[in-house]
Order: sequence, then structure tokens, then C-alpha cells
Amino acid sequence: MNAPPHRPPPPHPPPGAAAHSSSHNNHTNTNNGPPPRQSVASSAAAPPYNPNAPPTNTDSYFAETRKGEVNELRTLLRAFDTERNPKRKREVIKKVIAYMTLGIDVSRLFSEMILQVETRDLVIKKMVYLFLCNYATSNPELAQ
Repeated sequence: MNAPPHRPPPPHPPPGAAAHSSSHNNHTNTNNGPPPRQSVASSAAAPPYNPNAPPTNTDSYFAETRKGEVNELRTLLRAFDTERNPKRKREVIKKVIAYMTLGIDVSRLFSEMILQVETRDLVIKKMVYLFLCNYATSNPELAQ
């Protein structure tokens, strides 16, 4: 027959360590669980919120999200300089697509993106088509 394996006895506490026992409570904490929580007052105070402070995480290309960036993209799409420079135009439209991919609502740029279709650059046409397909399904009132 199979006998259960022999288990060694539990280790003894190191010398000088007192056993935690209480006459009125048999369930004592032996520090096997997580450490006790600190109160909010005892932890370090967070710095005050500063809306004009630069973003703290600058590791990513998409880290800077300010309130007026969609409006900034709108002015860049409408700019005469962007219209004359196809590389600049492609970069601005690429940024619009990147924001759209991240989930930032750029549907306010719908009419500006429609105007960008008038070009001979096939890459720009494909990016505008991607934008239109995305927002035409989610906001059909814009496509009418």
C-alpha cells in the first residue's frame, strides 16, 4: 500500500524571537500576510495639479495630448503652405489617422479631410479613405 510521504516538522523560530500568543485571542498575526495599509495622511502628499505643466511621460510619440490639438490639426489642414507641400500634407494627415487609431475623436475634421481627397498622391487618398470609412460607419450623419 502507498504510505503518505514523510514530512519534516516545521522549523523552529530563530533564537530571541518571541512566540506571539495571547490568552484572549488564539488567532494571532504572524506577518505572513500583506503589510498593513498606511493611512492617506501618513503618505507623502501629491503635488498640486498644474494644467500648464508639460506632460510627465514623454517616451511615446503620442504622449502629448492637449485640448487644442484637434483645432491645431484643423488649421494645419486648412493652411496654404500645407496645400502646396505634399510631404507636409501627408504628415498632417498621418497625424490625424494616428489620433483616430488611438481613439481620440477627430470627427470634427471630417469636412477638412473631404477637401484633402483632391490630390494626385495615392497615399493621401488612401489615408483619407480610411478616415472616411471609419467615421462614416460610426457617424452616418456626417457622411450625408
